Amino acid sequence: MGNTSSGPVIFRLERAALRIGARRLLPDTDWIIRAGENWVIMGANGAGKTTLAGTLTGETPVVAGRRWIDRAYLAPARIRCVSFESHQRLVARDEKQDEARSFAQQIAHGTRVREVLENARRETGAAPTTLDRWVRQTGLPAWLEREIRTLSTGEIRQVMIARALLAAPRMLIIDEPFDGLDALARRRLAAILSTLMADGLQLVLITHHLDEIIAGITHYIRLGGGRVAAQGRWLSPAASQAPDPGSRAPDGFPRASEFSAGRHLPCKGETCPDLIRMRNVTVTYAGRRVLDRLSWRVAPGENWAVCGPNGAGKSTLLQMVCGEHPQAYANDIELFGKRRGSGETIWDIKRPIGMVSNALQIRYRQALDGLAVVLSGYFDSVGLYRRANAAQIATARRWGRRLSVDHLLDRDFHKMSNGERRMVLIARAMVKAPALLILDEPCQGLDRLNRKRLLGMLGTIVTRHATQMIYVSHRPDEIPAATTHELHLRLDGSYRIHVR
Repeated sequence: MGNTSSGPVIFRLERAALRIGARRLLPDTDWIIRAGENWVIMGANGAGKTTLAGTLTGETPVVAGRRWIDRAYLAPARIRCVSFESHQRLVARDEKQDEARSFAQQIAHGTRVREVLENARRETGAAPTTLDRWVRQTGLPAWLEREIRTLSTGEIRQVMIARALLAAPRMLIIDEPFDGLDALARRRLAAILSTLMADGLQLVLITHHLDEIIAGITHYIRLGGGRVAAQGRWLSPAASQAPDPGSRAPDGFPRASEFSAGRHLPCKGETCPDLIRMRNVTVTYAGRRVLDRLSWRVAPGENWAVCGPNGAGKSTLLQMVCGEHPQAYANDIELFGKRRGSGETIWDIKRPIGMVSNALQIRYRQALDGLAVVLSGYFDSVGLYRRANAAQIATARRWGRRLSVDHLLDRDFHKMSNGERRMVLIARAMVKAPALLILDEPCQGLDRLNRKRLLGMLGTIVTRHATQMIYVSHRPDEIPAATTHELHLRLDGSYRIHVR
């Protein structure tokens, strides 16, 4: 981890321009990586961080200048990438396998964690003992029999990291690796990566959080204003403190009446029942109680933070609320005063709820522009299959301006950065002015400016509107100030409630 600038060059970009779709990015980029160097790529949402990292794997086209890579040192099989996109591909492949099993009239069950890792072990030729070692080190034993689509973002991220390490890569590109991880898992992963770097693995880390730049990083490159803004030796956080060129300052927040038209309120005034009431709710996976006799009430005017370590059942709880979990109908749950399973459709359940989650973002795989994604919130659909009226389009564009994503509404959703897509999905959740806004790790992938903008906007939404909030996060500094209560879930299925 000393001065590594004397190592041989293994990768070089010379006056390169990159392309994503029809857009050219990062003109005149020069970037050299030498053997032994570990880099962090920084920059605002949409700056091109993931696109730049894609030049290492060849996924990003270089349309001007020169790209060179030492294939004797960095053969394609020796480079592994863990990112939101690889997560999305894994889930898509599992869904296609479900379709094939259904067509063949086979009993369908999703791919389990054990299968994913065993397949990777066989593909890479790793020994069974190597798989066992990474399973233990990344904390996966309790999840091996779980289906991958039941895992939270943090859980599946650890599965994907273990899968990548089975290949014994020489270079690991890892995009926001700590998203969705609890504090213990973040420390464990940081220690694993630091040890691997000390043993010779070269790391390319993409992150928005300065506190996630782990020991062993030697160099940084910061993007801003459509170009490489700075690069060099990583000595301290001061290298990245300068404002990102081209960052847009947050604008004003909406007035209380501005987006009130068409609000899906299930009640009015003092006649409002509890938004959520659960009585002795129990959920079991593979013999383990994820939720154990949970009794939880969300009364009018309350805004809740849901906390707990990976695997404690936070995402499961949200699925129970939204009617997306098969065990929701075997439990005593009331939503807006109506008992679950009393004849309502899934669309009746979703109508008063706005939802933002990583799982929702993964499901958007159709070719859509940003405006279509926002408008789909009116119809609670993944994709836009109905024609929006002029008033709905006008409201969608207003939310685009308020969240400073209006410049994205005419862009291809899949050509946006992960953080940009997240902000568009937040606009999607708000267009119908929901009575209940559910946010599952909404700050994942967001830069500092967008995190500040979002948290400020949430404070305005819950204080000036009739919308209430359930907010899931592992980071105490990202819990909105307007939160009134906290529900802490534990790994043994028990829970604790705290009034702020």
